[in-house]
Amino acid sequence: MISSPAVSGGVVYIGSIDGNLYALGSPLTFNATPDRGDGATSPEKDPVHTYTEAGNYTVKLSVTNSAGRLIVEKPGYIHVGVPLAPGWRFHADLRDSGVYDGGGTHQDNTVRWNFTTADWISSTPAVVDGIAYFGSEDYNLYAVDTYTGKEQWRFKTGSYIHSSPAVTAGVVYIGSQDHNLCAIGNPLSFNGSTVTGPAPLTVKCTDKSVGNPTTIVYDFGDGINVTGPNTTHIYRFPGVYTITLPIMKYNTTSYPIMGSTATKPGVITVNSVPQVPLCAKFVASPLNGTAPLTVRFTDQSTGSPTFLNYDFGDGINATGKNPVHTYRFPGIYNVTLSIFRSDSNSGSMLGNMSVQKDYIVVQGK
Repeated sequence: MISSPAVSGGVVYIGSIDGNLYALGSPLTFNATPDRGDGATSPEKDPVHTYTEAGNYTVKLSVTNSAGRLIVEKPGYIHVGVPLAPGWRFHADLRDSGVYDGGGTHQDNTVRWNFTTADWISSTPAVVDGIAYFGSEDYNLYAVDTYTGKEQWRFKTGSYIHSSPAVTAGVVYIGSQDHNLCAIGNPLSFNGSTVTGPAPLTVKCTDKSVGNPTTIVYDFGDGINVTGPNTTHIYRFPGVYTITLPIMKYNTTSYPIMGSTATKPGVITVNSVPQVPLCAKFVASPLNGTAPLTVRFTDQSTGSPTFLNYDFGDGINATGKNPVHTYRFPGIYNVTLSIFRSDSNSGSMLGNMSVQKDYIVVQGK
C-alpha cells in the first residue's frame, strides 16, 4: 500500500497497488453518558462503554438532586459500524487480499466491498457526502458510492494520478503527472431528463465539463455519437446503456491536443414495452352495385400499424387507413389489406394480412 487511509462514518477507505479501493468496518469504543440506548446503563459520572453491535444509538443522561430530575437526550448520537477483530490490520497486494489479525492470515467478511481499477492506487481517497474520490495509475479519477461500491463517474487525465483529491463546494481538485491541476464538477449530468423508462426513451444531456473544451462528443452506447454540449437522444430499443463524454481542446501554450473523458456506466435503462399483436381488419360500404361503383374502406386493425396497403383486386393499390376506390368495370373482386409496424423491442418489421374473397360485386348496367 502506498496511499493513506481515509475514515468516514466508521468506515476505513484505503487504496492498494493491487488496483483496488477497499471499504472496511472498524471496532468502536466510546466515552458515553449513562443510558446508551442499547439497554445498558451506568450510575457513574464519566463512564466508558463498549458497543458490541453495529447500529445507531440514542444516549440519555438523567440527573437528580433535591430540586428534582432532568433528562437530556441525544437521538442517534452514537453510530457503530461493522466491527473487525480486535487488533486487526488489513493487507492487500498483487497475490492476495483479505483481513489479517495477530493469529495469521484469514479471509474475513468485514471487507464491505472493493472497487477494481486497471492499475495501482496510490492516491488517498477523499470521502464527501457518501462518495469516495480517488485517483489511479490508469490515468482516471474515480467517484465511487461508499454504500454500494459502485462507480458513479470517472474523469480521465493525461497521465498517472498519485496525488490525493481535495473536494470543496462540489468541485473535486486533482493533480496529474500530465502537469495539470484539474477542477472537476460532476463531469456528466442530465438535467430535467428521465434516465429510465419504456422504449422509445428520450434523454436530454447537459454538459457540465470544465476547462472550456472546444470539441464535445457524446457516445450514447447504442452506436450513436452526437457532437455538441447539450443534446437530446432517443433510445429506441430496450437495454442498459453507458454514456461516454470525450472532450478536447488545443493547448495554446504547449500546442498539443488536450483531452479528457467522463463515463457514466449503466446510466440509462430502457424497458421493454408489451406489444399488442398486429391483426389486419377492415370493412367496406357498399359491397355491391352497378359500375362505376364507389366504395369507402374503413380500417379496423389492431396493434397500431404504421403502414397500410389495400389491394382492391382490380390492379389498383392504395395506402392509408380509410381510402375510397371506384370500381369501373363489372366483376367480383377480392380485397386484401396488408399492415406493418416496427417492433420497438427488436427493431424488426412486423406484418399481418386480411383477405376478403369475393368481397365486392359490381354489376353491369
